[in-house]
Amino acid sequence: MRLAFVSTYDARDPTIWAGSTYHMARALERQGIDLHYVGPLRERGALRLKALQLAYRKLLGRALHRDREPVVLEGYARQVERALRELRDVEGVFSPGSVPVARLRTPLPVVLWSDATYDSIVREYVWEPKPSERSLRLGHEMESEALRRCALAVFTSDWAARSAVEDHGADPAKVKVVPFGANVDVSRTRDDVGRMIDSRPRDRCGVLFIGVGWERKGADVAVEITRSMNGQGLPTELNMLGTRPPPGVSLPTHAKHLGFIDKRTDDGRRRFDELFASSHFLLLPARAEAFGVVLCEACSFGVPCLASRVGGIPSVVTDDVNGRLFDRGCDPERSADYVTSLFADFDRYRELARSTFAEYETTLNWDTAARRVTELLEGVVSSRAQAVPLNPRS
Repeated sequence: MRLAFVSTYDARDPTIWAGSTYHMARALERQGIDLHYVGPLRERGALRLKALQLAYRKLLGRALHRDREPVVLEGYARQVERALRELRDVEGVFSPGSVPVARLRTPLPVVLWSDATYDSIVREYVWEPKPSERSLRLGHEMESEALRRCALAVFTSDWAARSAVEDHGADPAKVKVVPFGANVDVSRTRDDVGRMIDSRPRDRCGVLFIGVGWERKGADVAVEITRSMNGQGLPTELNMLGTRPPPGVSLPTHAKHLGFIDKRTDDGRRRFDELFASSHFLLLPARAEAFGVVLCEACSFGVPCLASRVGGIPSVVTDDVNGRLFDRGCDPERSADYVTSLFADFDRYRELARSTFAEYETTLNWDTAARRVTELLEGVVSSRAQAVPLNPRS
């Protein structure tokens, strides 16, 4: 199967989107799909739109989403169409987002694989600047149009899939759910992970928090949960990667901010692996989260996840299989109670950690995800599903 892999950016760059598109493409290629990369794409009218974006922010206090502007969408579509004319042997168009293909005119089937819809993001991510009325209208229309015209829309969670159907009117028959995988190359075996789990101490708890966006990711709640764990008599250390505490916020002695670790370097990957291997839990008490690839990465080390029941997270974490979900904000006392009860019967913790790695092996890895999507792609391509064309321009 030969596909055009379309993105506004360079999909082969592992630094973009936390490496998800990079790992996605590699996993599809391992399934035998021949990908022809189309991107990065040039943003038409960028200078004028940047000036307009600044004016909206300064004068109205609202965000203008440039990538939802018709001139930008038309520009992306025309670039993709030119590329497709040169790639005469491709059998379909694949994109990790709706933006580059929203206005695309092609007889080829178009397939999307994404973690959210436009409406789901602007509704849940309230910590971002509020979008302007113009962007809300155009963004909703663009997403709805892309979903109407695509042959298949794959989302990483039930939350995103519901939004596609309920908010954007997508045909339920062509909306599927396949989670992403861990954005790390894993060669660990069950025996390797079993040794990691057995080496974790039972008289003190190591908790890892990773997130960019202090408030949205719930870093403040992570501090309070681990404070409660210490208060309940379980010595706990919290290691934090990502965004630094905001001005005026001091971390307690049990919490350490370790900055950022670049896992693309040998030293960064070593530190990353060591932190996960020695941690008992990953903590993600997010207030909004589309998916949470870091949860998949934790599972690849047999590290159970404590997370909020928000956004796409419930499609990653299953209670007592690879962690525990709590209501938005993860009540510190209830979360601490759960952890201390596991430490009181440490064999239960070890069993949970082993089933956490099993969940990674069976579901939360890129090869499994790509295998499922490839099966869906084969069905779409073999039937020569057609994207619905736009009306001719007047």
